Amino acid sequence: MADPTQIFFKTLCLFSNVAIYANAIHDVSIEDPFLEYQSNGIEIEFEPGFPHIINSWLLPDQPLPPPTIFSAGWFKAQIQRFGRPLLPPGLQFRFPINLIIIAAIPLLIPMVASLLLYRFSKSSKLSRARIKAIEGSDSYQRRLIHIFSHIENRMENALVDVAEIGINTPISQGEQISAVVANNEPKNVNSSSTAKAKPPLITSQARKKSLLTEEQGEMVRSLNTIPNMEKYFVFFTEVINTHGIIISRDPHRFEIHEKGVEILRHWSERFDL
Repeated sequence: MADPTQIFFKTLCLFSNVAIYANAIHDVSIEDPFLEYQSNGIEIEFEPGFPHIINSWLLPDQPLPPPTIFSAGWFKAQIQRFGRPLLPPGLQFRFPINLIIIAAIPLLIPMVASLLLYRFSKSSKLSRARIKAIEGSDSYQRRLIHIFSHIENRMENALVDVAEIGINTPISQGEQISAVVANNEPKNVNSSSTAKAKPPLITSQARKKSLLTEEQGEMVRSLNTIPNMEKYFVFFTEVINTHGIIISRDPHRFEIHEKGVEILRHWSERFDL
């Protein structure tokens, strides 16, 4: 889709206006200045009439000092840092179902654990009964006799072959074998001359600078060449993946998707064939 020689890219270039919408928060592929927007002093200005579309933002010249440990600001910052929703939208139930589920967790956990233990114990009992029934059958005993007899014959043949090889092998050949074994053993050499250098450890700072692969960077640079393209940042803090909200995929099932109507209205006002 980012290949300039393909039909998708060529079609995008035919539009007089191309708009790209992306959520500004909870993006794990870039350094996110909006994640701690309530404590890092960032100033966010939204477009008039569109309270979830960012018009501009400004970070302070000097970062704010970190809050005192165990203070109200410190707890607030921790909540922001780990405040990403743990469940997908399909499992985020509405009030009062969410409260009922939370209240039932102390009962659900022992019930599920008891059911699992009962299931495992029952399966083990049935398995032991099947094994006992198989072991008691005449056909099973006859098969065991044949198996043991076959193993015994193979062991006897192997011992005879080993004895014959030991008798018929010349001394010179045995010395050659020992030399081959000695040559294949690892040798202690100077590590500075032959050992390969270990790759450097990737620090957290380096990892942030290389979150996008080279191929992804090429895709970004290619898409940035599309004429008449505008980029807009939306600001939805409730969920991680906001594609469904931005396109208002299913507002009847997920109430939060209704907020995407604002984004669609913003796009339609600028759409031009």
